This record gives sequence, structure tokens and C-alpha cells, in this order.
Amino acid sequence: MNTHARGAADTFSLNSNLVKLGLNGLKDEDAAHRMRGGEGSSITSLVEHLLDARRALLNLLGGPSEGSDHRDPTSDASASGTVGDLRERWNQLADHLANTLAKLEDSELLAPHEGFPMPDQSVRGALVFRAWHESYHVGQIGMILTELGSTPLRDRLLAQRNS
Repeated sequence: MNTHARGAADTFSLNSNLVKLGLNGLKDEDAAHRMRGGEGSSITSLVEHLLDARRALLNLLGGPSEGSDHRDPTSDASASGTVGDLRERWNQLADHLANTLAKLEDSELLAPHEGFPMPDQSVRGALVFRAWHESYHVGQIGMILTELGSTPLRDRLLAQRNS
């Protein structure tokens, strides 16, 4: 693994696991529950948004990926299919992203890339920003799970580590 990508890759790996843990045992109707009285995000819309963001990142990194719709995380995600469908797509893209990050070279990471609100205007800066962005939304997923009365992501992660 390239040392310039290690921190972001570790963050993406943790986020991949947290989303998987959040989707485990989740009912379709709970995944579609929208916060703020039906005006806010649902777990389904957040995961769809993260899938779009990961596809956009893979495109930036030169890895082949489907196009991104850049869904708004507060959009209605009723056309997204079941939690099982979402989980399958998440798992496939998580593996693809991990493999792509593991193969990055210094020259690719340090290449100029503008457009993200980061002091580092390189591909590495874009990677760090995307990792932060994803972490923010993973936190929202955890908050919705807690609001629904589900086991918090932190507790799921600790249980996984202790098993």
C-alpha cells in the first residue's frame, strides 16, 4: 500500500465495515425511514449517495466504474431495491475501491487535482476529502439506526472485534 494513501484507505476500510454492520439485519422499511419528519435522509438514500461518491472517486483514480448520479442524500430512495440489493452493491464496490487504493502509485496520488476544499490540491487531497465526506455520512447512518432503536454502530463494531 502506498504510504500517501494509507490513512485514507484505512478510513475507507473502516467505513466499509461500518456500513456493512449497519445494513446487517436491517429491514427494508427501517432503511427507508427518513429523519426530520420525512424531510431528511434515510439509510437507503445515504448508502446510495455513498455508492455514487465512491464511483466518482474510482473514476477520478482511473478505475473503471459505472457513472455516478450524485444523488442528494435527502432524496427519496424508494427505487433502490431491497437492503439485500444495497448490501450486495456496497460489498462489490467496497472490494473494488480497496483493490484500487492498494495499487495507487506516488505519481498518481501526487498528480494535481483541483476542485475540493483542501489545501492539498492533488489527487491525494481529493482522496482525503472523499474519506472525510464519507465518514460524515456514515455517522448519519449510525444516528438513524440509534433513532430507530437499533444497536449503535459503535457497539456493533466492538462486538465484532470481540467475537
